[in-house]
Amino acid sequence: MRNAATHAARSVAQDFSASARLFGPDLGAWPAEKRATLLQMLVHCADIGNPARALPVSLKWTARIVEEQLAEVHGACQPPADTP
Repeated sequence: MRNAATHAARSVAQDFSASARLFGPDLGAWPAEKRATLLQMLVHCADIGNPARALPVSLKWTARIVEEQLAEVHGACQPPADTP
């Protein structure tokens, strides 16, 4: 699980860095799709209470969050079932 989480975090960071270089620091000038992705990522990262929990609880919640994010990414990358 840790490798998947590390890979996902690295992938998101690389995508954000590439977008920042391409579109610049003014988020208002970014395409709506990229801006929405960034805002979704920030909402997911905003859970600052998780690290303050006991370590076993924090690790369980971290694993759940990573699984949810990976499921969202994989679901967004797959075409709908009714696509010819």
